[in-house]
Amino acid sequence: MPNYVRDITTLQSHAVMWWTEKSKEENTTVSVIPRLLETQEDFISILQLSKNSPTQIFDLVKAAEFPANLFLKHLAVISDYDGELIQILGRNFTTIFTKVDQTGNPIMNYVWRGNNYQYIFESMPVKGLSNKKLNIDGNGLKLDKSFDSLKRDMTMILLYASTSNISGYAGLDACLLGSLLGNEVALERHIKQRYIVVSRITGGANANSLGQLAQNYIVKYLKVN
Repeated sequence: MPNYVRDITTLQSHAVMWWTEKSKEENTTVSVIPRLLETQEDFISILQLSKNSPTQIFDLVKAAEFPANLFLKHLAVISDYDGELIQILGRNFTTIFTKVDQTGNPIMNYVWRGNNYQYIFESMPVKGLSNKKLNIDGNGLKLDKSFDSLKRDMTMILLYASTSNISGYAGLDACLLGSLLGNEVALERHIKQRYIVVSRITGGANANSLGQLAQNYIVKYLKVN
């Protein structure tokens, strides 16, 4: 292998000074933030139409043919509910949601537009709750997924948990977006303010992903050379 431990000028003559197109293409599968920004208007429109019931959102997502896993990712980002918090929630689910219905299924009591509601969990608790299990990690978002019982459970938590009596646990006090449904102005303002923050970290996320790709490329290069 050639020895490139030389002066700066010689190094520059051999170095790749810009990210290759292949690296950029690979990076798009790593960073999901650009896709969220591209679809935020559709996401907002769905939420603004949800005025009739706290669960109308599921019918609207289906009617709009909006991927459920992408919708759930939007909710997680808006609520600043990251993968670590999701794992903490999963590990502590039974100690947080202690109330059950007549059949023993855990429930969440919550408030929407001044009225009390009860949600009966369909799948939770589950072992190993994570972004991957919810199909909202980088690889999971490559494929559009419809709502299943687990995604519905997580969606209800992200929408309404802040209005429940367990809001003080596992960061659930940030899950307040559902309380804004029916108030179009407040809803749009809250989401767009949050996406201003998200857009500011897009560059950092892309740089980090490209750095990882570069590291992997160097390791592969050294192995074969």
